[in-house]
Amino acid sequence: MVKVKVLYGGWLIEITRTNLEEIEIDKDNATLKDLLCILMKRYGYAFKFRVYNCDENMLSQEITVIHNGISITADNLHNITLKNDDFIAIVPPLAGGGLLNNT
Repeated sequence: MVKVKVLYGGWLIEITRTNLEEIEIDKDNATLKDLLCILMKRYGYAFKFRVYNCDENMLSQEITVIHNGISITADNLHNITLKNDDFIAIVPPLAGGGLLNNT
């Protein structure tokens, strides 16, 4: 069993109704893919079609998955084995911004 912290950003907070949660995975050698499948089952349709579809192993192009500070590509979700206290951020692209006028 492994416990990880998951941070959600942007519109994902509307789907998950939280910005941070601890997830317990009851599987030896659980991967990022396993975590995303658990989240898909927990959060349903919106997560499946806007974030990750476990059935088709498809991560939305709108989503960035960061594991302990390192961005992970969709091709490597099954290669990253989770450990206790890992920190995962699942975020959509940042939008907006602009130059500040300090005059």
